[in-house]
Amino acid sequence: MNSPKDFGVRRLEQMRAQVKELGHAADRTLDPELRRRLEAKIHRLREQCERSTPTETG
Repeated sequence: MNSPKDFGVRRLEQMRAQVKELGHAADRTLDPELRRRLEAKIHRLREQCERSTPTETG
């Protein structure tokens, strides 16, 4: 059975994968406005990941 902790870990992994994908998209785009928006979203997601990181391991 899936515990809430398992769900949180999966969600955190999904957010980190999204940060990576958005980073690649920001690197590829030539549109400075789109790049700025992508970088802002990456920044928000990274902050969310930091807040969501469990303090205890295991």
